Amino acid sequence: MNTNYIKNTSKVVFCFCFILLVGYLPAQNIGNYDYITPYSTDTCRSGNPIIFKVNNQYYFFSNVRYDEDSEVTPTVIVFDEKLNIIKHILLDVGGYSKIYYNENYFYIFGYLSDSLLNVVYYAKYDEDFNLAQPITTYVFDDTPFSWIFSYILMTKNNEFIILFSTPTAASKSYGHFLHINNKGEILQDVCVSIFPCYFGDGTLVETDSYYIMNFRHSDVCFLRRILLFCKDSLEKYEWQPVEESSLYASPDGYAITVGNQLIRESGFGWMNPEDCSLEEVCYHSLMFYNEDFSLKKRLDIDEGCIYDTRGRMSYINPDSIYYAYPTIIEMDNEYGWGSTISIACFNSEGELHFNYTLDLPDPWGVKGISNVQVLSNGDILIAGTNRHGSIFSSTTKVFLLLYHPPKDINIKEYTVNGVEMRIFPNPTQTHFTVTNIENVSLQLYNMLGQKVFSTYSKEENTIINVNTLPQGLYVLKVVKNGVVSTHKIVVR
Repeated sequence: MNTNYIKNTSKVVFCFCFILLVGYLPAQNIGNYDYITPYSTDTCRSGNPIIFKVNNQYYFFSNVRYDEDSEVTPTVIVFDEKLNIIKHILLDVGGYSKIYYNENYFYIFGYLSDSLLNVVYYAKYDEDFNLAQPITTYVFDDTPFSWIFSYILMTKNNEFIILFSTPTAASKSYGHFLHINNKGEILQDVCVSIFPCYFGDGTLVETDSYYIMNFRHSDVCFLRRILLFCKDSLEKYEWQPVEESSLYASPDGYAITVGNQLIRESGFGWMNPEDCSLEEVCYHSLMFYNEDFSLKKRLDIDEGCIYDTRGRMSYINPDSIYYAYPTIIEMDNEYGWGSTISIACFNSEGELHFNYTLDLPDPWGVKGISNVQVLSNGDILIAGTNRHGSIFSSTTKVFLLLYHPPKDINIKEYTVNGVEMRIFPNPTQTHFTVTNIENVSLQLYNMLGQKVFSTYSKEENTIINVNTLPQGLYVLKVVKNGVVSTHKIVVR
């Protein structure tokens, strides 16, 4: 039986009225969740939410318009581990923006609301949101740009690649690339040649050799290509055909890379190959590619979606990739459409572990997923928007969802030297992760007592590859400060 309760806190400055909704899911043991809508009043509108967990606190960022006459204000709400509100912070930058975190700093990019979209700013904050250096602005003299939020990538070496799409005549575009270090200094400033179509929302992702631009074209017939940019020079790029079966590609062009493997969100409708017309909207699908971008597998997730619903992916190891996406419910009420959130878990081979639909307390409105983060304890952080009214209404409310998977889905908990450690997935097929460890010796033995893996981990989390090992039972030996513990690992 599903039960929910609502806890209201007092109203504070700038119409902050916080609602905490905790849902206990039905008895089929699919986990439980905490669900929060931070801005509940009708005058507050918010969007572009992103969530982080840093030092046992949750940082919830969004762009907020506190009333119809106010400017957009980037805002951070800080929660403790139990999701009690600690403080809210109104940042000293204006306009729409997007936030990133790495190595004790928050990085924010945005554009000034009164600049006609040709001035971008960069701000660096410490974990208390004090400015770590003066705000940097970048002024462009060419045509005003668009789609800033889709094409920002924090690279593996803590730098940033930003692509601004600038539409031109005949539904074409050119791209303006900035390569920026974590001090805000421009390393490369490149304009690439005109693309043969106008590209909309999408994703920049990274492999060892390329920055990959995965995006939505304006012309349905051109949906089966991605752009590969050489990492040594952004001026070098090539079109790469990718197979999509017979499906129409995602409206957002969302993708992630797991190592050098590309996984793309796709499938919101069937396409007529004769005239490239969209015939039917029906599927959430995920496309898995080999390193040469040939199609490995297509995984159909769900049939209950509409064109502009969006999902997001995150992973902690190649055997534990999570996909959160809206599931549409047709509601016969004044709100029109409604939706809930589903969460699927699968591995990099496209094998589905589970696909659960959550019974959210507010199914009214159409939800969009903005951000998904897998935590070291196996929980899933999700940030998104809920649009009330008609499907195309501009009235939006952000939400935070913290999903706790059931304990019987391959997550094993142990206490080692007074510290809670988790191993998942276990059983595993290709990889498993050991969490909440640091300065620990890890050794894996088979049933003959032979050591098949050994490492000394200085990191909090360690991924162990068992892809080449035979199926069977193994023993993981963990040594920390002279204390030894052993744990069974099943490779299937």
